[in-house]
Amino acid sequence: MRVLVLCPPNITAPNGGPCGVLGDRLHQLPSLRACRRLFPEVVIWPRDPITEQIFGGPFLADETEFDRAICLFADPAQRPADCAQLVEAVAIARRVATSRCLLPARIDPRGERPVWRQLLDCIAPADDLTLPVYVPSEAAKTWAARFLTRIARDREVLLLSPFSGAPKYTVSREWWRALAGAFAPGIVLVPVQESEEPAAAEFFRGVDNVVIVVADIPQTAALAATPGLPVIGTDGGRLTLMAAARSEPVTGLFGLWPASAWAFPNVLAGDPRSTPEEALRNLSR
Repeated sequence: MRVLVLCPPNITAPNGGPCGVLGDRLHQLPSLRACRRLFPEVVIWPRDPITEQIFGGPFLADETEFDRAICLFADPAQRPADCAQLVEAVAIARRVATSRCLLPARIDPRGERPVWRQLLDCIAPADDLTLPVYVPSEAAKTWAARFLTRIARDREVLLLSPFSGAPKYTVSREWWRALAGAFAPGIVLVPVQESEEPAAAEFFRGVDNVVIVVADIPQTAALAATPGLPVIGTDGGRLTLMAAARSEPVTGLFGLWPASAWAFPNVLAGDPRSTPEEALRNLSR
């Protein structure tokens, strides 16, 4: 059986959810894994830098026929104006699927059930989630081990994710700077995309123990997968990636909690009302 799995971003926007990119793909990943186990041939759409790094392919090259199309997103019929790629995905699915097109009518972005579970229940409801969800490449693991050895020099390292793809102000810039400073003499490591590096450097200007590092998705995941490395961050795709890459807990600061729809099971709710010093004391190490 040939199956086309459609994995665009923005998967809950029709239901009032965030216009996510990285986090959405990570919540799709358990379902894609189930499809690969259940069906002999699985092809993915779309192909973009995020899907290449997380899903690995193979990707749809031409619109040949498939026995089934599985849409890992909510039906955009009620809100098509800002869901153009979802609408395109539905059209592709209905053109190429010869027998069945699976399209969830609703994915609740604010419910008690995680998004990954809502998607997986449509495909393999008996499956459970095994952490880590995303396993970085061996090359990325080697890079992370060497990088941490070089910067740590017998000091503790804290992995920090204070940025999000969307503006979020769960805690202030000053809060993050104070937390980093309070971690001294340990090193606070902040992985960013290349385009974010200047803004991140300005954000932490004068905080001497902060190291900004340009890291792609596998490299960031490999850093987070390091045993015993504490992680804290704001609600967003990069924190979701860090949680997906490990079984150990990470601390997430959410504007609203419970935020179970967007948290993997190893995400612990940090209290945004706590002081930076209190947050450090409560980190799982």
